[in-house]
Amino acid sequence: MPGGWSIAVEMTFYLFCPLCFTLLGTPKRVAAATVLCVWFSHYFYGTVPQFLRSHLFPAVQVDGAFLHWAHFWFPTQAAVFLLGFCIFHLLNNPQVRRLAKDRLWAWTILAACILALCGFLPGQTHFTPIDFWVVVALGGVIVSISGGAIPILVTKPLRYVGVLSYSCYLVHFAALGVVLRVLQIRLSGDEPGKDFGSPGANLAYFAALCGLTLAVTVIVAAFTHRLVEKPGIEVGRRIARRLNRRSP
Repeated sequence: MPGGWSIAVEMTFYLFCPLCFTLLGTPKRVAAATVLCVWFSHYFYGTVPQFLRSHLFPAVQVDGAFLHWAHFWFPTQAAVFLLGFCIFHLLNNPQVRRLAKDRLWAWTILAACILALCGFLPGQTHFTPIDFWVVVALGGVIVSISGGAIPILVTKPLRYVGVLSYSCYLVHFAALGVVLRVLQIRLSGDEPGKDFGSPGANLAYFAALCGLTLAVTVIVAAFTHRLVEKPGIEVGRRIARRLNRRSP
């Protein structure tokens, strides 16, 4: 499925969760591990594909396919997960909590993160890897809204979408495909984007595409959350309780 690489990376990370919880119990350890992962991802992306190609696939050139794989493989994405550990420790820091509860500081952090995203998203930056810094900015957004000082971003509808987020993550590509057909937008490898003739028309189609995709995603995710995700979680809890009863 489209985006399937992210599911593979996420499931790989779950295998390392017990090790992370055991070894990364302090903010200093998490920060050090994050820096190490950022360095390794940069080293991996620049070195390992050529090494593997020369030893495993000598007849294949290091082209876009190899570099594409090197970018999306777990070792280059691991630092993103460690940022979640960093955010956890930040939100448990009393000083950070006080800043997040102050309206001026919360809005300042949010504005700085939005400005950073505006610079990072086009990919025109000297900071590498760019994906990591995008997630850093998004982590700052989480910190800015954590204290409740920006209630406009912590509404009940948005929180409900947050509850459905994992199901949304799994179904949104299918929802996007449905909406593209409804809007009669056909994309291909030769034409990955579409120009409707004017900036106004492009904006209107983009808004319609985003709005309809979000609506379809949330509706479908509400069903899959109730019928698939919650029962699956309950099965996992039963298995965990049964294993706990057997352990001394």
